[in-house]
Amino acid sequence: MFAVLLLALSLAQLPVTAADQKCTIQGSAVSVATGAPLGKTTLTLKSENHRSTAVGDAQGKFLFEGVEPGEYILSADRYGYLQQGTPVTLDAGQHLKDVVLKLTLQGVISGRVTDEDGDPLPSAEVIWMRSSRIGERMRTLDWNGAQLDAEGGFVIPQLKPGRYYLKAFQENQPRVRESYVATYYPSSINPGGAVAIDIAPGREIRGLEIRLRKAQVFRVRGKAVNLTTALLDQTSLLLMPAEKSELSPENGDRSAQVRDGVFEFVNVLPGAYVIRTSPGSRLDSRTTPAFCSYPITVRNQDVDGVVVSLSGGLELTGNIKMEGRDVRDSTPVKWPSVTLDPIAYYSRVAPHADTQSDGAFHVAGLPPDRYQLRLAGLPSGTYVKRVRYGGQEIVNGQFDLTSGVGGTLDILLAPNAAEVFGNTTAGVQVALWRKDNEPSKFTGSAKDGTFKFANLAPGEYRILAWQDADPELIAIPEFRNRFAKQATRLTLQEGSREDVGVTLIANGVVDVEAAK
Repeated sequence: MFAVLLLALSLAQLPVTAADQKCTIQGSAVSVATGAPLGKTTLTLKSENHRSTAVGDAQGKFLFEGVEPGEYILSADRYGYLQQGTPVTLDAGQHLKDVVLKLTLQGVISGRVTDEDGDPLPSAEVIWMRSSRIGERMRTLDWNGAQLDAEGGFVIPQLKPGRYYLKAFQENQPRVRESYVATYYPSSINPGGAVAIDIAPGREIRGLEIRLRKAQVFRVRGKAVNLTTALLDQTSLLLMPAEKSELSPENGDRSAQVRDGVFEFVNVLPGAYVIRTSPGSRLDSRTTPAFCSYPITVRNQDVDGVVVSLSGGLELTGNIKMEGRDVRDSTPVKWPSVTLDPIAYYSRVAPHADTQSDGAFHVAGLPPDRYQLRLAGLPSGTYVKRVRYGGQEIVNGQFDLTSGVGGTLDILLAPNAAEVFGNTTAGVQVALWRKDNEPSKFTGSAKDGTFKFANLAPGEYRILAWQDADPELIAIPEFRNRFAKQATRLTLQEGSREDVGVTLIANGVVDVEAAK
C-alpha cells in the first residue's frame, strides 16, 4: 500500500510536458434551418499567429488536434452557405467537444444592366446595399460592388437574409450635356424611388434589370492648392452629397484626379455637394496626408474657378492616467491603445496610436472631423472614468476637430471596475448597453451558455440576448430600444459583481420591421 502511495506521489510530481499543454477542438457543421449535418465543410482555425484548416466528413464532423492554448476564431465555409464563425478560447490541455457551427443558406441576386433601349451596358458598375428602416431613418448595414460580364450581367452571391437595394452607374463617360447617371433598381435616379429586394435564407432572385437613366449633367472644375507650397499633384478628390443618403456608398459617386493642380468632375447632377480628398491622398511631400472639406452647390450650369485648399491634417496628443496612482510608482502598467473613428470623413483605416509606458500617446494626420474614441486592452479590473478634450469633459467618447485645430485628450482610468456575468442559450448574441446609449459592449455566449462583461463603469445598463440576429442591427441604438421593455435593467456600482438573468429574443430577427 505504501509503495502504491509513493508511486502516485511521484507521478504527481512529474513535470508538465508541452504535449500536455496541447488542446483539441471537436465538433460538427449543420444547417441552421433543418439541423441536418453538412458534409464537405471547410473549417478554419486562426489567431494572430496561427492558421490551420480541416475538412468535415460526410456527417459534418471535424477535429483539430495539437492546438496551442489561446484565443481563436473558428469559421466554417461550404458552397451555397454563408460563412459562420465563432470565438474559441482554449486553456492549457483543454479538449473542447461538441462544438456546433450552424450555417445559413446564402441568398443570390442576379440580373443585368441595360441602356434606355434595353441593350446591355457591360461598362457599368453595380453596388448592392443591405439596409433597414429604423424609425424614420434608412440605415445601411453593409454594401459592396458586383462585376459585370460582357453582356452586362451580374451575379451577387453570399447574401445574408435582409432587405437589399441595387444601384448602377457608369464611370469615365465622355463629357456631354446629357449622360447616364446613377440609377437605383429598377429605374430611378432618386433614392426615394428605389425598390427593395427581400432576401430570405436561401432565396435566389434572378433576371432583374436595371435600366440606366439619362439626365442633364454639368461640370465642376477648379484648382487644389497646398496652403504652404504651390499647386497639388497626385491627389484624388471625391464629390460627395452634402446630405448623405443611406443608399449611397460612403465614398460618393464621383472622383477626380488632381493633375498639375487642376481637377474636374464631369457629368454631375444638380445638387449640394462636399469636395473631400480620397483615402491615401498626399501633399507634395508624398508623406503628409492631404485633407479638405469644401461645400459646393451645382445648379443648372457648369461650375468653374473653384479653389480647394488642402492641409496636412491635425495632431492630437493625449495622456492616460490611473486614479489613485502615485506619480512615483514605478510599477509598469500596460496602457490601452487608442483608436479614433471618424464620424463623417470617409476613411478605410481609423487613426490609431499605441500608448507609451508613461501613458502618453500621439496621433498625427487627422482630418477635421468628429471622432468616436475607442480604447483596446484596458488593464484588468479598470474602467474609463472620465475623458476630457481641451479641458472640457466629453460625453460618450465623442469629440470635435472640425474647427481645424488639434488639441489634447486626457483619459482617466479608475480601478475597481464592475463586472456582469450570467448564463443563457449557447451561441447567442448578448448586448450590454448604457441607459444613455453610450457605445455598447457585445459578446457571444460560450458553448455552455455562459457570458461575461468586464471593465464596466458604474451606471445604469440594459442587457438582452438575441438568437440568430444580425450583429449590425444590434449595434444600432434605435434597434435595441425597440426591445427596451424586454431588457433586464441593472444599476452597477464600483466593484459590482452581478450575476444577471437575460431575456432571449428568439425567432432570428433579421430586419427591424420584424421587431414592430
